[in-house]
Amino acid sequence: MVVDVDVVIIGAGLAGLSLSYFLQRRGIGHVVLEPSRIGDSWHHRRWQSFTRVTPGWMNHRPGLPHAFGPEAFLPRAAVVDYFEQYARHWALPIEEECRATAVCPRLDGWDALAGSDPWQSRAVVLALGAMRRPTIPTWTAFWPATIAQYSSAEYRTPDARPPGAILVAGSGQSGCQIAEELLDAGRSVFLSVGRCGRRPRRDRGRDRLSWLAAMGIYDWPLETPRPADLNVTGNPTVTGKNGSHTLDLRALASRGLQFLGRAVAVHGDGTLALADDLAENLETADGFAATVCHTSDAYIEETGMAVSPAEAPHEAVLTVPTSPRTLDLHQHDIGAVWATGVRPDTAVWRPGVTDDAGHVHSRRGHPRWPGLYVIGLPWLFTLKSSLIYGMTLDAAEIANDIAASVA
Repeated sequence: MVVDVDVVIIGAGLAGLSLSYFLQRRGIGHVVLEPSRIGDSWHHRRWQSFTRVTPGWMNHRPGLPHAFGPEAFLPRAAVVDYFEQYARHWALPIEEECRATAVCPRLDGWDALAGSDPWQSRAVVLALGAMRRPTIPTWTAFWPATIAQYSSAEYRTPDARPPGAILVAGSGQSGCQIAEELLDAGRSVFLSVGRCGRRPRRDRGRDRLSWLAAMGIYDWPLETPRPADLNVTGNPTVTGKNGSHTLDLRALASRGLQFLGRAVAVHGDGTLALADDLAENLETADGFAATVCHTSDAYIEETGMAVSPAEAPHEAVLTVPTSPRTLDLHQHDIGAVWATGVRPDTAVWRPGVTDDAGHVHSRRGHPRWPGLYVIGLPWLFTLKSSLIYGMTLDAAEIANDIAASVA
């Protein structure tokens, strides 16, 4: 049976719920097709102790503030509960367990194919988010079958892994948070360090993110030139766990974390090949942190703000060890957690929406086809487009555009 509706939103996560709210407020008929359940990525793609890295004031949904304080960091279960409460409170039209398999253009709109029922609409919004599919290095296809390996999306608790040491490949937010939790549990941990930045958690009595917001950095449009030291891969390492704290690789190393260079290949005999880039990657992380601190210091000086004195850094000083170029996985009894990033689930997207690297071709949420929109991805409108903090504004803008087109 064909179902007609003005707008089809695919995905009932952060972005999809926000857009549904604004469309409902405008009286625009729509449906949200969710392949699993509301907030699926928070149910199944986050470990049990995962905590939001952004403080409470950055995580409200429009029309229903959550019950946590402005400086609170929401644990995974609280985020899921909030999503479900939000959907119930506004009676949003969500169809769970309804997986869209394709979107196809027609003369006066779009068809979204979901099961045996095509949904006909004048507009389709892809709101499946930026963190649906783990990015696993292609060379891990040669990983020895006798040695366990998992993506970070499959990691749940430190005691659920096989006995022995754990190699965490990737030093972005997920990799460093998982490595810290494994260390806390007494596990032996190797960390393969990539080119990621780190960010001190607090400065002058305020969370560092509040300084970035005050300076307008989150409002940077895509075209904004960025300092060279801020051009890194992955999100800067930071954590909200246990009330939030600075997550510094050197401090973790002082507790027993064993550094390695970037993993680049694995051989059939169980030997892992490593790049000779450990010192360079640690310096990149330090340089990123220094740039962030300098930027806020310059802003304080320029505006003449009355603030608390700068706090002396409490970062561990550590002589960087020489990373081996190979590591015998069998000898060290190592299993692996691949924390090398995530990317959008593009299975239902039109060919040409993304490039070979998975980056979306769009301008302010518009790919190249009329009536097709994307939301919840980085840099659609501004730097904060992929954050809960920024999705509200993006959703309102896209709702305005849809309202004008379906009127």
